Amino acid sequence: MFRYLPLIVKNGLRNKRRSMLTIASVAISLCLLGLLGAIYHAFYFSVATPEQALRLVTRNKISLATVMPLSYQQKIQGIPGVREVMVNQWFGGVYKDPKNLFARFGIEPERFFTMYSEFKVPDDQKKAFLQERSACVIGRALADRFGFKLGDRITLVGDIFPVNLELTVRAIYDSEQNNEALFFNIHYLYDGLPVARRVRTEDVFARN
Repeated sequence: MFRYLPLIVKNGLRNKRRSMLTIASVAISLCLLGLLGAIYHAFYFSVATPEQALRLVTRNKISLATVMPLSYQQKIQGIPGVREVMVNQWFGGVYKDPKNLFARFGIEPERFFTMYSEFKVPDDQKKAFLQERSACVIGRALADRFGFKLGDRITLVGDIFPVNLELTVRAIYDSEQNNEALFFNIHYLYDGLPVARRVRTEDVFARN
């Protein structure tokens, strides 16, 4: 093998531009592979916080767009070791401008703070959120980003669901992660849907 080394070197130096381009293409490919591997690792192999390690998201095996029947909530609740089960529905919608992107979820308020025990909310704000059907709780980063304060009104124009939500900020939570999201009472969303849509979306609110 080594007897061919001089021939390989001689052939490689015969056209220096071609050799440099070949080396550069291999180097760039390896760099891209390493970068994509690092991004994948950051998203899927990062160490979960103690609170995150206790949560498990379940969904329909067909796809994310196919929701789970509501009856599954009681079945999951009956599994040994399960402390709480909460419906969690992505709302989508638009806040003033489509460029204003942040997570908006319909949840069950009475179960929310058990599921997300790492969210720190003053007791008076928590009570206000639980008592008002059109209330919402937002992360500190989201409040700072848009200048939201307690008592402010937030209108979400529906796109996935044919309903506009008029929400009032009643609580602002602090968390080291996931602090740029909005959560509201999922039953308030259900109340705003047309009667015909309520029947057809009976199991929409079952994504746990």
